[in-house]
Amino acid sequence: ELVSISKFPEWARMAFKNFKTLNPIQSKVYEVAYKQHDENLLVCAPTGAGKTNIAMTCILSVMSQHVARDQSIDLSAFKIIYIAPMKALVQEVVQSFQLR
Repeated sequence: ELVSISKFPEWARMAFKNFKTLNPIQSKVYEVAYKQHDENLLVCAPTGAGKTNIAMTCILSVMSQHVARDQSIDLSAFKIIYIAPMKALVQEVVQSFQLR
């Protein structure tokens, strides 16, 4: 079953504004990627399978632990490190994440 974007809190839905649901691979790992904050996650899937959105889901999971009552996020309380095999890919992902 595909996970609806509405399962995310309202503040997090902006990251998936052009989607109604996660795809099958993203939906399969949703529980670990978003809800189980104490688990590591390794995803091996073909190009175009949705790994970047899985990474975004993990980032939103970390951010969700630092959301205040007024929906502001304490950005000084955590750091996110994104690692990829090529610098160009990292730059592309960083640009994509900044737009979200």
